Amino acid sequence: MDLYQTLLNNNESAYQDIYKAHYAAIKQYVLKNSGSEDDVKDLFQEGIIALWDNIHSEKYKHTNDSMLHGYFRTICKYKWMEALRSKKKSIVINGDAGFDIQNDDTMLNNMIKREEINEFTSIFLMLSDKCRQILSLFYYDKKSMKEIGLATGYEISSMRNEKYKCIEKLRTLCLVRPVRG
Repeated sequence: MDLYQTLLNNNESAYQDIYKAHYAAIKQYVLKNSGSEDDVKDLFQEGIIALWDNIHSEKYKHTNDSMLHGYFRTICKYKWMEALRSKKKSIVINGDAGFDIQNDDTMLNNMIKREEINEFTSIFLMLSDKCRQILSLFYYDKKSMKEIGLATGYEISSMRNEKYKCIEKLRTLCLVRPVRG
């Protein structure tokens, strides 16, 4: 059974899996960015609750477990940024590059930073299954073009073009549905 199904069924092992997969990275991220051990525990709990809420209210549309992991980390990242804002601390994010998303495409990175997680997810879900798969494999799983080509059936020579088309579709969707900042 995949992680999504175990979360949907409220199986405790799913939460243990999330803890094992993400707690260390989230702890490192928070401690590097003006947080304490207690902040890490609170943030992780809030992230789990938000993930549970989004899954059970169907705000999160599942495609694969890799996307689910990236989604959880992004929830935590934004919750921590909000916590810093509410504490009136200056927000200088350190060690962000490896936390949740590769920064290869400036447009996508800037959009993710500007978007609320639910808005981004709803826009992302407007893409075709193939585009969601390509972008998830590249940004969340950090797969090479060759690996993505094998997973999607595209030749490596056309993989970059397909990824570019998907990013352009995402950009167009964002322009049609303006982001709130």
